[in-house]
Amino acid sequence: MGCLGLCLFFHLENARYQPILLVGLAGFLAMVLFIIITLDRPMCGDMGITSDSDQLIYEHHMKP
Repeated sequence: MGCLGLCLFFHLENARYQPILLVGLAGFLAMVLFIIITLDRPMCGDMGITSDSDQLIYEHHMKP
């Protein structure tokens, strides 16, 4: 998160764009962290992957 502090050192001719830059960068970092945390546990939660497809493949290939 140090890059948010480093953004304050960039000189912009129009000072209105500095908060936009900081909010955009903070939002991007928040989304990246959210995706990393979400994809770290793919089997948990409401959007988790179920074992139904694995069970179907197992039953299909194990039939005599």
